[in-house]
Amino acid sequence: MMPTLGAKIGEGRTAEIYTWGNHQVVKLFRADLPAAHVDYEAQIAQIVTEAGISAPAFGGVVEVNGRRGIIYEYVQSASMLTHMKKQPWLLISFARQFAEVHAAIHQRSTPGLPSQHERLERKILQAPRLSDDLRNRLIKRLEAMPSADTACHGDFHPDNILMSPHGLMVIDWTDAKRGSPAADLARTTILLTESALPANLNPATRIFFAIVRRIFYAAYLSRYGQLCPVSNDEIQAWIPLQAAARLTENIPEEEAHLLELAKKIDE
Repeated sequence: MMPTLGAKIGEGRTAEIYTWGNHQVVKLFRADLPAAHVDYEAQIAQIVTEAGISAPAFGGVVEVNGRRGIIYEYVQSASMLTHMKKQPWLLISFARQFAEVHAAIHQRSTPGLPSQHERLERKILQAPRLSDDLRNRLIKRLEAMPSADTACHGDFHPDNILMSPHGLMVIDWTDAKRGSPAADLARTTILLTESALPANLNPATRIFFAIVRRIFYAAYLSRYGQLCPVSNDEIQAWIPLQAAARLTENIPEEEAHLLELAKKIDE
């Protein structure tokens, strides 16, 4: 017998999360969301689960009260970011665990995922504030960059890591692609070192958080390099491309800096 819809435990712009039986949840999408969106997320979730990646297991697609939903394993735990705020003295330990999970993802081959190159090309073509000349140079660089069938999360940061009693679980796979691990590392580099800090921070707190995230990033990259050797040059080669792609996310406080990073394409 199919489980019944349980208590609502979360809500976002496109969906609500409900318990579904004892060990699962259902992500119930809003009725006006195109079916293709649900199908795409379900396809990604199935590929990730079948690849044996540490993520909430995909349990199928259902329809409840005329709304489509995706069933996932229920992981009752807080994110790594939440734990970091409560236990800042464990910063280096968190960074090393963060690296170990990322490296484990990059050990998986997922030919069924969409192409990382195609996603970046589409975003660069759509990105605002790029001159035609800069856009063309970015696309030319992208065409020359290596690719692979490696699993890449696409938005890997501490708030997308759940620290469950059974190990770390990675969530939010909608940007997952197959491609170069160095490109995935470049995206995380921008998120950890270049993304805008909250505007309401006073100057001293802003400096503190900037230092903390630099320490976290250095420890993360050091541990990742022990597990999966990668050079800084390999990562840096992808930074302008990932910065240009991030311009499509419409983050006003980051746009000027992202544009400057994109302009470093010829360095």
